[in-house]
Amino acid sequence: MDYDKEVEAIRIAHEESMLTIPYVFNEEITEAMIKAEADIIVTHRGPTAKGVIGARTTMSLKEAAKRCQAIADTARSLKHGIIVLVREEPIAELNDFKYISEHIRDIHDFLGASTFEKIPIEKAISETVKSIQEFTFKVIILLRN
Repeated sequence: MDYDKEVEAIRIAHEESMLTIPYVFNEEITEAMIKAEADIIVTHRGPTAKGVIGARTTMSLKEAAKRCQAIADTARSLKHGIIVLVREEPIAELNDFKYISEHIRDIHDFLGASTFEKIPIEKAISETVKSIQEFTFKVIILLRN
């Protein structure tokens, strides 16, 4: 599906009085979504970094902040009071969001997905497996003695 259909879907949803929250990737797409009457804009920089299966290449937090700010500025120049959220890549942990929130003016909040459901679970599973492996190794040593 090309992005024009995404924009049209947001326009139709708005006409049906639905809350619209599109992901946007640059200023051009932001402008199209604002014209389609999006209620909330979510800056999206791509797949989440970090974690076991996270993106291996990603932009720096500094570059992400710069790009998110450009999207936020575009959105606000076209629609006063628009809510702007940021989402992931390379924002994957609390300190990443702190950096972004300190370097972007007037961001309302962070919309996380993998940050909340994938990465913490990966850490918990890794720690559990590691402790089981350590325990199993100790049991094997005790059985040999």
